[in-house]
Amino acid sequence: MKNKDVEAEAVTGSGKTLVFVIPILEILLRREEKLKKMQVGALVVTPTRELAIQINEVMEHFTRHFPQFRLSSPLPPLR
Repeated sequence: MKNKDVEAEAVTGSGKTLVFVIPILEILLRREEKLKKMQVGALVVTPTRELAIQINEVMEHFTRHFPQFRLSSPLPPLR
């Protein structure tokens, strides 16, 4: 929450994804101004496609209850 970079290593299933998903959502929810169309609120860089998909699934799970995070059209599938 202090805009610092974080690096973590832990076993699978320990909640590493939530360590950055929750602060990202909290920061975006506290914004006074809504994000404009095509404006980036956060960028998560992953080393593999599989990890990107996993992170996306976790994000979708937590954002489904917030209409401001819904996309007007779904993202195309990863190739």
